[in-house]
Amino acid sequence: MSWLVRARALLPAAALLVGMAHGGGAARADLFERTPTVQVFWLPDEQGRYGFGPVARMELPVRWAIGDAAAVIAPGDWPDGLREALAEALLAAGAAVVELPRGNDRAALRRDLRNALVTLREIEGAGLVVAIGMGEGGDAALAVAADPPGAVHAYAAAVRLGPGQPVFQGGPVDPAEGWAMRGPLFCALLAGVQPAAAPGFAGDCSTGLAVR
Repeated sequence: MSWLVRARALLPAAALLVGMAHGGGAARADLFERTPTVQVFWLPDEQGRYGFGPVARMELPVRWAIGDAAAVIAPGDWPDGLREALAEALLAAGAAVVELPRGNDRAALRRDLRNALVTLREIEGAGLVVAIGMGEGGDAALAVAADPPGAVHAYAAAVRLGPGQPVFQGGPVDPAEGWAMRGPLFCALLAGVQPAAAPGFAGDCSTGLAVR
């Protein structure tokens, strides 16, 4: 099955994942049929100045609105096609997708992950935000989720897909966001884009990302 066909097959269930406060579902069933908007996503520098920091890439699906979900994809050693398939599936589900540039070092990567979260929440108006990475990018996502940049902002979930055993870390989520239902759908999306995902991947993911 091609990456595109696999991502399309996830759409009916995944659309429930990121409909957020706006209902999602059938009203967004045509998301994959239209071209997402690609924008420059500015990150602040070490002094917190916008316009002087790294530039990331953000894609907004059709009808994305304030309060909808967003996903931050960290740089790393991604297997061929997986990062693209993941972004396609997330966009199909209605989530904005930010793909971070490769940082100079581990500290810069963690800073970019923190700044991406704050920028998405405070400037773009995103609701739930999740972070996904491989290798060092996954390690950084887990570290930032465990040490959020402030009491107001925290990643709802961080996932290190590999290499080796995947690691899942849940964060604090407002009960109004319905994470108890949407978390397992997010896990199903992650399992669906990985051809070699272990049979228990989705269950382990749901357990690891339990609402707290």
